[in-house]
Amino acid sequence: MTDVRLQVEGLDADHHPVGRTLAWAIGDIAPGGETSFVAEPVPGAVSYRITVVSYDLVSLGQAS
Repeated sequence: MTDVRLQVEGLDADHHPVGRTLAWAIGDIAPGGETSFVAEPVPGAVSYRITVVSYDLVSLGQAS
C-alpha cells in the first residue's frame, strides 16, 4: 500500500475527543509490513485514536 492517510484523534482523560489532525504514513508498506508517521500533539489530549481514512493499493501479497 502507499499514500496511507491517517486521522489522529486526541482524547481527554474521559475518552472524549478534544481535537484531531491528519497525517501521512511514511513510505510504501509491504504486505505484513510496518511503517511510522509523525503528527503534531493535539492540545489537551492524554491518549489518541488513529484511523486509516484512505490508501492506495499497489500490489497484492501472494498466498502461501
